[in-house]
Amino acid sequence: MKNTASLPLLAACLCVPAALLVSELSRPADHVQIRMLNSRTLDCAEDEVPVWRLEVRSSERVDTLRNVVEPWPFVVGDSEVVGVMMVPGRCNRQLFRYDPRTAQTTRINAPADMWTFFSDLSISPDGRNVLYVAADHHGNERTTVRRWPGALVVIQGPIREECECDVDRHHAHWVSADSFELGTRVDPDSLYERISGSLAGHRIHVDTLQTGKRYWHGRAP
Repeated sequence: MKNTASLPLLAACLCVPAALLVSELSRPADHVQIRMLNSRTLDCAEDEVPVWRLEVRSSERVDTLRNVVEPWPFVVGDSEVVGVMMVPGRCNRQLFRYDPRTAQTTRINAPADMWTFFSDLSISPDGRNVLYVAADHHGNERTTVRRWPGALVVIQGPIREECECDVDRHHAHWVSADSFELGTRVDPDSLYERISGSLAGHRIHVDTLQTGKRYWHGRAP
């Protein structure tokens, strides 16, 4: 049985001194292909984090991206590749934008208020928004979407008590460039509290969903 509730938009402006990635909405270009080469693990806070080495092949060149983590990178605009990388030795994530026309990779730190153990930092299909779990200094967390660049908080979910654990129970994905879902596993049988929202609709919806990891993520490159 599902419990549902609708909440009004919670919006705020919180600016940070960082200009982050932005690109035009488009389906992946036929001449840009991403292929997984191999993987390894990085030691991070007494844990092992899997990272991947990916090949990006375009009409201009073939290049390699290292230390890439899930969710998997994808192509926006006519050629740019966006995704998330792990910084070796620092145990933090960075958003990246790779342009095969110039072979330049731009890296930007993940939001400063992101929960330490959250791993499912999710970029919208148009590269303009980032979905994640934010944590405050009072032991609370909430689903948050920020606009990039500028770091404006576009929408936030209800405040929840932060999990007192070192295991990430959250999954996040974008259904479209406008709508998103973030789930928190609330029991061992894959029952999730799901927070879904529409940026254009200015509303948040909360319900429960029985599902597994496959629902939240697509196949590897």
